[in-house]
Amino acid sequence: MRRSAALLAATALLMLLVAVYMSIASYRLRIEEEETRQIFVEWKAKYDKSYTSIGEEEFRYAVFKKTRRIVDKHNAEADAGLQSYRVGLNIFADSTKEEMSRSCFIHGPEEEALLSSAKVCPCCRGTIIQAGGSTIPGQMKHSRI
Repeated sequence: MRRSAALLAATALLMLLVAVYMSIASYRLRIEEEETRQIFVEWKAKYDKSYTSIGEEEFRYAVFKKTRRIVDKHNAEADAGLQSYRVGLNIFADSTKEEMSRSCFIHGPEEEALLSSAKVCPCCRGTIIQAGGSTIPGQMKHSRI
């Protein structure tokens, strides 16, 4: 009898710990979602983005959210020394790979491989000048991961 009471108490404690963990995980996801929504609103204002419907906005937000996760992961790797550069959310952060391919006139496997592996739009291979006079290879001009 005493053993079953101990087992019952252990089970109840385990269930309580699982509930607490789930609550914390849920809270973290909610905070992350709110933060991403706010960043999306600011990003839309910065790049003067607007959409024709709520459905389109939600689709673009989903693409943006995925892009943000990729950017955050890459930058965490850069901070850990696993990548040699950091990336950010640019004007293309709500564009799908297919849209980037169409808008950048990707016609062959070489360009497709460049976009897929390097995450760089091949239509920007020139050199641009940064404020301050330093140059950036064109491939970095509007990279999207």
